[in-house]
Amino acid sequence: MSTASNAAPADVRMSPMIQPPLAGSQQMVTIPTEEIARRAYELFMARGGSHGSDLDDWLLAESELVRAKLTRQPKASDRITAA
Repeated sequence: MSTASNAAPADVRMSPMIQPPLAGSQQMVTIPTEEIARRAYELFMARGGSHGSDLDDWLLAESELVRAKLTRQPKASDRITAA
């Protein structure tokens, strides 16, 4: 017995809350892994070097660095160019 014939197309099954991002609403940001590792280690040491939260440290470090890069990086439309 296969239920494949009863399956709805992927676009119908998609939650109404999940929608593709608007064009231009997201920027691609690349942070070197060494920089993330350095910040994650700082967070690890700030917690007293206790083990068990390495993934949390990594994700927090990555989030902080991406946010910092986005806030100091002007949008292409905001840049002043010499005429």
